[in-house]
Amino acid sequence: INAEYGKLPKLEQLNITNCTHITQKCTKALSKLSHLKKLILSECEKLNDTMIGWFALKKMVLHKLDISSCTQLTNLSLQDLAPYAYEMKSLNLDFCSNIGDESMIVFVQSAGALKKLSVRGNRALQPRITDKSLMKIGACCKSLTSLYLRGLNLSDQGLKSIFVSCLKLQILDVGFCSNMTNVSADSLINCTDLRELQLEGCFQVTKACINKIVSHCRNLTRVGFAGCAVDDKIVSDLLEGKFHIFEALILAGCAEITDVSVRKIAQCKKLRFLNLRNCDKVTAPAIFRLARSCTTLELLHVIKSPNITDSDIEILKGILMHTLFPKSTDSV
Repeated sequence: INAEYGKLPKLEQLNITNCTHITQKCTKALSKLSHLKKLILSECEKLNDTMIGWFALKKMVLHKLDISSCTQLTNLSLQDLAPYAYEMKSLNLDFCSNIGDESMIVFVQSAGALKKLSVRGNRALQPRITDKSLMKIGACCKSLTSLYLRGLNLSDQGLKSIFVSCLKLQILDVGFCSNMTNVSADSLINCTDLRELQLEGCFQVTKACINKIVSHCRNLTRVGFAGCAVDDKIVSDLLEGKFHIFEALILAGCAEITDVSVRKIAQCKKLRFLNLRNCDKVTAPAIFRLARSCTTLELLHVIKSPNITDSDIEILKGILMHTLFPKSTDSV
């Protein structure tokens, strides 16, 4: 590292994802790259607070930082970097399970220029971010255009503070934020610039509320509704006037979806991704028609169901022989 990066004093972007042998000596060398603006250290499992401290010591002003899945990092790292976050545009803290409110609140107070923030989690690895952080993000980061909160244990209070303050949001992922209800979801109607919305697993958000969101957020072209209370009317309203631009729709487990929706979806001329797993009312003939109509499809999820047999799936594979399918014996 010392030998090679010393030859690149004006290096502005660096990606060393999954560098399993990163050491303090490495980060000390990297901290000398005074022109560095974008740094990706994702999945560097040995990265620790002391190593990050070198960037703070050199007062490095980054525009993009990705330390996702660096599970040894704690609040200390984010606090050390906070004074130099005033030009930060993108921050990824996915699965950083030892980072929480204490440092996030300090950091976002300096990061008013932030446009993209990702703090996704799962059952095993979840950033300790609560409503306290979300309220501070809503107050300080009003320029946010992309926000990823998938899998976090958040309540309506924090989510609502985002939806009424960050009105420039274009991408929002609150999938599997299972505590979310209509109390906060109703406020999504303020985010009229939304292009992508992921609501998978938000089981407490009602059909009426989803319909209201769809009616107000007319720029949506990529949507995830897996497991939600979605019916044919909502799909029809969602696609109305957007058949020429709509790209992706996840309806897995939406039990009320029928061939009526499939016929509507088949009119989408730029559809790339569609998930209809466990939509048991959908029939094979409707899927066949869609497959022939949507020539831009890259990924289609369908599994065996009461109205779709193994033979139907084989026929569908033939129709979409140039389409990428999941590697499963009972699905495409």
